[in-house]
Amino acid sequence: MVNLSHVDRRLLDGGDGAAAALAMQLLLRVGEAVGAPCFIDVTRAHVDGCLHHGAVSLDFVRHVAALGGRVRVPTTLNVGSMDLIHPELFQGPPALAAAGRDLMKFHEVLGCLPTFTCAPYQTRRAGRLGGIERHRVRERRPSSLTRRDPNGSLNPGGIARLRILLAHSDPSEAL
Repeated sequence: MVNLSHVDRRLLDGGDGAAAALAMQLLLRVGEAVGAPCFIDVTRAHVDGCLHHGAVSLDFVRHVAALGGRVRVPTTLNVGSMDLIHPELFQGPPALAAAGRDLMKFHEVLGCLPTFTCAPYQTRRAGRLGGIERHRVRERRPSSLTRRDPNGSLNPGGIARLRILLAHSDPSEAL
C-alpha cells in the first residue's frame, strides 16, 4: 500500500482537476504494483513519450490535454518521431508524419518544454544538484525503489511523485 500525502489524496480525489486525478490513478497503480511505500516530489521532469508508437500514444496525450492537464514543474521532452527543422527528410507515409507532429505538439499544449533531446542535462534548463537525489522520503519499509545510499541520498532509480506533472498549474511558475 502506498502511503499518500494530503496533496496526493487531493489530486487522486480530483481536487486539482480530472487530468491530475487520472495521473494519480495511474501512478498509484504502478506504485502498488512495485511495492513503493510512498511518492516523492520532483523539481523537474523529462517525458520519454514523444515517439509515435501507434494511435494509443496520441490518444493518451490528446485525452490528458482535453481534460485540462498541464505540467507543474519544468518538463523537457525526449526526441520525437519527426525532425521539425527538416520535415522534408521524413521517409514515411504523410499520415504517420502528421501523427508524429501532433504528438509533439500536444505535449507542448501540456506545457512541456520542446527540447526534443534525450540529454536534457546538456541544455540551459538542466536541473541542479540538490533536487530529487537529496529529497528525504517518508519510508515505512525498505523498497528497491526508494533505497538510500550510505550518504542518505535517494537512489536515482526511486519512484518520483509524478502526480505534479498533470495538474492545473502554470509551469513557468516553477522555472
